[in-house]
Amino acid sequence: MKPIHPQMGYAMRRSMMLLYFACVALGFASCASGTKDIARGANNISVVADRIGEHSKALEPVVAGNKDAETHLHGIEQGVADIKIEAAKVQVAVTTVKDKESAWVAIFENITWITIVLLVMFALFYFGLAAPIRAFFVFIGSFVPAILPPKVKGQAKLDAESLDATPNPDLEKSVAIRRASDPMYDAAWKAQRRAEEKAKP
Repeated sequence: MKPIHPQMGYAMRRSMMLLYFACVALGFASCASGTKDIARGANNISVVADRIGEHSKALEPVVAGNKDAETHLHGIEQGVADIKIEAAKVQVAVTTVKDKESAWVAIFENITWITIVLLVMFALFYFGLAAPIRAFFVFIGSFVPAILPPKVKGQAKLDAESLDATPNPDLEKSVAIRRASDPMYDAAWKAQRRAEEKAKP
């Protein structure tokens, strides 16, 4: 069996990717949105009610003086107002519900998001952007410790409290070495010291 030529292999992979994304796009396009249909129908009902109201007002001069006809026109106007109120209720209520997705659509959606995340991660490492982003994340973490891993924050807090309680040259050296080798720990250490400074009276 002959090996696949590199260019042919690339073309096959590209074709498979295009086919996959085409299937995803087709799947999303083929899924009708029931909530949008309901909202559109409620809006159309409101528009039709306005037209009925306009016709009703146009008849007012024609039936002027006819008590029975005027009574019916008032009833129509009241009905138009009630219809618009109910249509508005539907438009508000439809925002609280969600379309039911088919199982295969949900699978495609999840695969798509996973693919996007993997491609982004690949691009970050391929173009050498992962290190600067991590450094920025670590820098922010020294001011906002909530985004740092709990284990690292706990270790930094324990070491800081131990040094404050009992100064220990060996522990100080260990902390210094870890801070120099682990940027995440260094950020947690700085955050811990800032928190202690703020807590001082």
